[in-house]
Order: sequence, then structure tokens, then C-alpha cells
Amino acid sequence: MARRNRRGLRLPIITIGPFESMAGDSKVLENGKDEDYVTVMRFVLPLDEEEFVPETYSVTSAAWDSPIEIKLYQIEDASEDQIFQWGKIFSLGANMQLQNLPFSIFSDNRGKYPCFFAQIVFPFRLNDWRNPSQEKIEQKNLTGIYSKDKLLALEILNKLFASEKYSKDVRLLEYEDVTNFVETYFRKGHSQAHLYQHLILLDSRNAFEEGIEEFLGDDLWDHVSGFVRKKEGEAINTEADLHEIVMEVIIDIIKHQIENRNWIQAFWNDTHKTKIKGKMISIPKQPKREPSIQPTLQVLLCISLNPLGVHVERETAEGVGSLDFKCLFTTKDGTPLCVLVEFKLAHGDIKHGLEKQLPAYLTANKSNHGIYLIMWFKDEEGRVFKKPQGRTKMEMIAQLNQIAESIYQEKGFIITTEMIDASVRPSASNL
Repeated sequence: MARRNRRGLRLPIITIGPFESMAGDSKVLENGKDEDYVTVMRFVLPLDEEEFVPETYSVTSAAWDSPIEIKLYQIEDASEDQIFQWGKIFSLGANMQLQNLPFSIFSDNRGKYPCFFAQIVFPFRLNDWRNPSQEKIEQKNLTGIYSKDKLLALEILNKLFASEKYSKDVRLLEYEDVTNFVETYFRKGHSQAHLYQHLILLDSRNAFEEGIEEFLGDDLWDHVSGFVRKKEGEAINTEADLHEIVMEVIIDIIKHQIENRNWIQAFWNDTHKTKIKGKMISIPKQPKREPSIQPTLQVLLCISLNPLGVHVERETAEGVGSLDFKCLFTTKDGTPLCVLVEFKLAHGDIKHGLEKQLPAYLTANKSNHGIYLIMWFKDEEGRVFKKPQGRTKMEMIAQLNQIAESIYQEKGFIITTEMIDASVRPSASNL
């Protein structure tokens, strides 16, 4: 069932609650007393740079015998981020609607570096390593408090921030400020060999939904809201009608947002550093690959089309290959309609997908309307990205339009080609 977000739009997702991943066998923690173990918890701090004071602190309380050590430190990039490196292997989506969304959308720093971490060393065994009973799971779903361990960690941090030991004024943390964290368990006196690790993701109410909302941004949500209000009530009776509404979303929502609002960061991998053969190497800015871009396009298609009754499927098996997007609608008299969308990054052999793949998918679906969507990354001077070499955007558009016309004349398929320019361009203030 679709949920409504804070703007009243129906989201094509089912909110995902917290989920966990473990490394090691939790049974090794069943023996002995709590005091025989050490638990280290790490998570991203929601602090601004001016609020951050890197140091190792000690906090005491009557609630526990030994002092709790807190280390606040900065990391420079994703390679140092243990939570990101573990979390990025997961496919975060729901009911096949949103697959393989980048984990950075749901990370507490939203993939931005440098960022600040807290490491809290508990001189005892925390208890959330045990698998909760169904009753406890239901209680957690009602209260929104899923981890007593995280709650304790935040209480300790707030005690530090409220004390004279911390030299900056910082607002006290709330449960929803931290949604991802990792716990590592050691036997006391053996800090070099961990026994068990426990990763918890999306540990707050609506963390999944809010990550997507923030990723898209207020301007895009407002744009989509206006589009949906304008189109609600318009009849879709034919495949041509469905084709028209899908094209309107592509041009009025997706293309406009990317080209006119410069919303391109979702489609680029930022410049970053990585360690190769023991040396830190700088990797230049590069476009993401098609499989990494498709989920974002699906989100944009879904939030715009689902409220109008149009269902969007991704990577559907058509018997002759996997189609990128299939837009489906059932008319009031029960007639099923579909429009197929094939997506490609601009490259030297761009015509193959239009000449061969999309017509084959249309034939397999007994459909006459298709869309060939291309994303262009080459900037005018070729400073950021140079491919496809020897081709201009206008030359490629003209070639694809000519091929689409030939396909219509030969096979009767009505294929619209559309190119979206996601290249890095100077800001308006620099023009």
C-alpha cells in the first residue's frame, strides 16, 4: 500500500523499518558475565564543523561502575567509513518498486565527507545482540524505539555535551538523529580480535521514507505535486494517451529538473580517493553506470505516475532481454495498456538499442509505443567528461530521430527519442 508523505503525495514505497546484519556467531557471547566483554559502538555524528571538538573523553555515572570512553573523530572519505562500506552492499527498496537505491541516500551523512564519528566504548556486553521476540518487535514498531543500546549511547553523548568537558554549545541528540550504527563485541583484554559485529540500519521511524524525500529535495517534490494536481482526472484511454503522459513526466519533471535546475549529482560519482596497492589515488568525477542511475529514474517516474494510476516496473524480463522500464495502465473498461522505455547512456554505438532492442521488446509486448531515453554527460569543452568522442549532442539527436522515423515507416512502431543533458555545466552566476 502506498504511503502519503508530508506533502500529501502517494509514495510508491512501503516504508522499511530497521534491519540488521551480523558478522560472526552471536552464540559466542552467551557465556560469562556482561563484565567479561567490551562493546564498541560507532556512528556518524549529526554535528556541524564548528560544533565538533575531536578528542577522547570519559563519562561517568552512578548507573555503571566503570567510566565510559567516548572518542570523537573525523573521517575524510567513504573508504574510512565502516558503516558505509558495510551498508552499501545492501539493496534498499521495497516490493520491487525501488531496487538498488544507493546507500548514501540513507546514510546519516548522506554520502558527504568529511564527516564526524562517535566511538563509544562500553566496558560491558550490551544486550541487543540477542534476537528479539515477536512481542518485542511489535513493541518497537509501536514506540519507534528499536534499540536500547543506541538509546543508552545517545544518553551518554548528551551527558558529555551538557557537561563542562565539552567546550562547544551543541543541541542534545534525539533518537532519530542517528539511524545507522555498528556494534563490535570483544572479550575484555582481547581488543585486537573481535568476536561479533552487529550492523543496524534505518533505526528510526520513517528513516527510509525521509531519506528518499531529502534525496529528491523540496523543489522537485513541489514540482511533482503541481504536475499531479494538474493531470489528475485526465482520461487515459489509449496507448497514445499513456505515451503522452509518460513523455510529459520525462520532459516536464525529469528533464526540467536535471537541465534547468542542475539536479545532476544523483547521476555522477564524485571525485574521491581510494587506496590502490597501498597508495591513495585520486579518482576523477565520472558518470554512474546505467544500473546505478536506473533506480533514481524509477523513483522520479513512480512518484509522478503512480498517483495517476500508472504502474512502473523496472528490469522486466521480456523473453528477448530485460527492458529498463515498463509503464502500465488499465482503462476503466479493463483494457491493459503499456508503454516501454529503454534507457541508455550516450555512447558510440547508441543506435543499437533503438534499432534492435526496443523494437524487439515492443513486438514481444504487442505494443506500438516506445520511448528511447538517453542521458548525455559530455560537457561542451570536454574538461570533465569527454565521451562519446567525435560526436556532438545535436548530431546524436538527429541520428536517433532519423532512425526512429525509419522504424515507424518500416514497422509502424511509434518511438519517441529524448536526450537529457546531465553534463557538468557552469552555474548561472558564472555565465
